[in-house]
Amino acid sequence: QTHERTDVCIIGAGWSGLLAARHMVENGLSVVLLEGREGLGGVWRYSPDPELVTVMESTITSSSAAVTEASDFPMDPAVGNFVHHRDILDYLDRYAAHFDLKRRIRFKCAALEATRVGDRWQVRCSDRRVDARFLVVSAGLHQRRKALRGPLAEFTGTSIHAGQLKSIDRERFGAGDRVLVYGGGESASDVVEQLAKTEAAITWAIPQGQHFFRKAAWPDRPGPGRYHQHDSPLDEASSRCIQLVSPFHRAKPGMRWLCLYGSTGSLLDYEGHGIPQWRKGVPFMRAFINKNGHVVELVKAGRVRAEGALARVDGRAVTFASGEREVFTHVIACTGYRAEFPFLPEALREREIEGRFKMIFDPDDPSVAFIGYARPTVGSLPQHPLMYFAEAQHGSCILDVHQNRLTLINIRDDGEVSDHVTLIKGQGIEIFAPNGGEALTVGGVAEIGWATVGPIAEVGLDYSIDDGLTWMPIADAVPNTGVYPWLVPPVDTAKGLVRVKAVSDPTIYDESNASFVVEGGVEIGAIDFGAEWSYHDQGVDLGDAWRMPGYDFKEWPSGPAQLGYGEGDEATAILDADPNYPSAYFLRTFDVDQEIVGATLEVLHDDGAAVWLNGQLVASVNADDLAYDAWASAQSDDNAVAVFDLALAPNPLVMGTNVIGVMVKQVSGDSSDLSFDLKLTLIAPAVEPETTGGETEGGEGTTAGGGSSGTASGGSTGASSATGTAGDDGGGCACRSREGGERLGLGIGASLLVLLRRRRRRVRA
Repeated sequence: QTHERTDVCIIGAGWSGLLAARHMVENGLSVVLLEGREGLGGVWRYSPDPELVTVMESTITSSSAAVTEASDFPMDPAVGNFVHHRDILDYLDRYAAHFDLKRRIRFKCAALEATRVGDRWQVRCSDRRVDARFLVVSAGLHQRRKALRGPLAEFTGTSIHAGQLKSIDRERFGAGDRVLVYGGGESASDVVEQLAKTEAAITWAIPQGQHFFRKAAWPDRPGPGRYHQHDSPLDEASSRCIQLVSPFHRAKPGMRWLCLYGSTGSLLDYEGHGIPQWRKGVPFMRAFINKNGHVVELVKAGRVRAEGALARVDGRAVTFASGEREVFTHVIACTGYRAEFPFLPEALREREIEGRFKMIFDPDDPSVAFIGYARPTVGSLPQHPLMYFAEAQHGSCILDVHQNRLTLINIRDDGEVSDHVTLIKGQGIEIFAPNGGEALTVGGVAEIGWATVGPIAEVGLDYSIDDGLTWMPIADAVPNTGVYPWLVPPVDTAKGLVRVKAVSDPTIYDESNASFVVEGGVEIGAIDFGAEWSYHDQGVDLGDAWRMPGYDFKEWPSGPAQLGYGEGDEATAILDADPNYPSAYFLRTFDVDQEIVGATLEVLHDDGAAVWLNGQLVASVNADDLAYDAWASAQSDDNAVAVFDLALAPNPLVMGTNVIGVMVKQVSGDSSDLSFDLKLTLIAPAVEPETTGGETEGGEGTTAGGGSSGTASGGSTGASSATGTAGDDGGGCACRSREGGERLGLGIGASLLVLLRRRRRRVRA
């Protein structure tokens, strides 16, 4: 193996790595750059290989050349204001040649292991070892694609990560395709813009809202979703008037106001888009801004349909938090990437980027720096941290780390101290409970505990049941006391997290370090297998009324389950028509006399089934299309049983009589059999919420309802009388199938979003 000794070893010869090398050399330090690919440029070196993370074939910068270029090496004006990736790669190649960096790069030399030995770093590659005083990691943000999580993981159509999609053409996406683009970043904008040139139907779902900024100034408007490389860049726009209404100490001149008018042509279009499904609710300049705002015009023009969070996915059918349901052929996941450093020691791998001083220095070892991880990583912007690090190692800047304090001292050429800054290490908020590994109980009170650094008056609290993919509110604004009693919601999850954030600045936050478990409460049998059901098997489309509270089904025939025909094991045989009817209806009632926070549903089905509680859809299996005349979307095994855990939020159940309706579907007109049975188990809180004032209703030392008592009984005949429930178009239930079943139902986070949005609409009206 070749052995090299140098002052600084830089891992990665992309944009940030090259700038790092240039500033190290300028400060008199010897440098070796390690690059795993055959050429420099990082993600800007395009490759059609879907396994290599690079730009798309059509990628053009979202920031102007004036912002993107390095401060000491301007771009050629001929490339335009917004630069194609081929010109970016050419620029980086010329940059490396101009500053004599190419001879310092070792190509096809990926870092395999970096180890601290004494006061030096030893970096091992396949054919060499580099011994260095300092280590700079510039391996890029785009290393590992984030896997699909939550409802999207259940999609059975074609799933593609945006990083695998190097080009979009009419042959791949045609008139018969319905494409869901999921995510609100600039990659999503690029994908939507290219898809709009095909004949595919496009839905763009942004689950947590997004701010947009049109990168071209408002006079240049060539049409919906289009812009030209020579358009006037909005990030250069300024004037005396702009500086008056938007002074530089509050925001970049012009950005706050021009983003509204420049993106959509209207000052009334909030957040740069004016689309309610995408409203983020975070103040401008306090969240990531998508600079490809010109793509919003595709929504305004009707070419692209906008949606927000996903509620559930059943096969290829996707239900959104808005209640809209659509069947897709493709999902393009623009869910981002995860920076990984497998070559570093474990302690450095585990620390998040945000946990490093200025997102550069490791607080325990200032000999290693991470360059290019503070967004946005464009042009001259990485140069400030590079100068910090270069000066620190050259001697004009002293960096001292002691316990939880980090001191930065700048030294002038004459030896005098020009600046002296001491920072306390750590984030402004730190959660210590629940922080991973706890087991919480539905209906119980769990204490959320946190500590803060700095003046934070109020905090907001959220929770997640899918390891941070989606978040639901606990409290919007409470005093920063460091503790909050949380009534554990009706969920059953092993992927629970809580998050505490500053109300004044939501970018200051912390979340549980690891997942905790939420366990169910007391089980109450409501309907058992073999129960009696009323049924309708006459091949008539009953519309929606049959499953709603108050529907009169006293004249329907009834009998015990299993119900169906064709297998010989039915307790009640229903009509076996020739050819078969697509669907059959089943109804019964059951009573509830105490608070219910969840349920378990076991459905024996052959072939498909959909289940409603008081008119609210809570589960379906092999039933993408709920119309009466639609066949089951897949064939099931004989007497297959799907098991669903339902978190009822909003809760469709009422005290007293409730109605459950089931539509069972055949897979085809010549299918030989149909089968149905069902078991419903309700879940009551294991404990009651804490009260004040000593005694509670029910006597000294007891709680009303008892938590473990109560019944749920039912019958199959008569008119249902449940009241106060949401109909088909209202709310939903969180529903996660157990292992062996299929995923159904509306996610609890999406359900809460639906409810909150509807309340807001009523208030505005």
